[in-house]
Amino acid sequence: MPRFMRKIIAVAPLINGVVLPKDQEDAPLFGMAAAVAAYFMVAVMMVFAKLLSDHMHLLEISFYRNAVAILPFLLYILITGKRQILVIRKNKGGVFLRAAIGFVSLFLTFGAFASMPMADATAFLFISSLFMPIMSVLFLKEKVGIYR
Repeated sequence: MPRFMRKIIAVAPLINGVVLPKDQEDAPLFGMAAAVAAYFMVAVMMVFAKLLSDHMHLLEISFYRNAVAILPFLLYILITGKRQILVIRKNKGGVFLRAAIGFVSLFLTFGAFASMPMADATAFLFISSLFMPIMSVLFLKEKVGIYR
């Protein structure tokens, strides 16, 4: 097995319990680093979506984004042989609903960035933080105080 593949496999246990505790609530530094890295990558993705929107349809951009995004998962499955993660054991309807909502959200987000200045589209994306406390109460039964 090539050296780079062994390094990829070696990272998996770090993510599944060594770096993150089992309850995943006691690793704020990891969470902050992951959030900063994720939002930086989202910003880069939106810049490329805007650049590509001059030459490609939004459906094409969305398709290729998803096609590229699935490659690391397929590589992980190929290397580790853990095909059982492809089986949806519970709440199949929820999984497909989440996928459909995610696709529509991605498509509309790319549409916003394609048709508006980047700063304006980004400002509109912050509206989602107004919806999160409401949804966390309704769907997750979390308690939200006055400061959230």
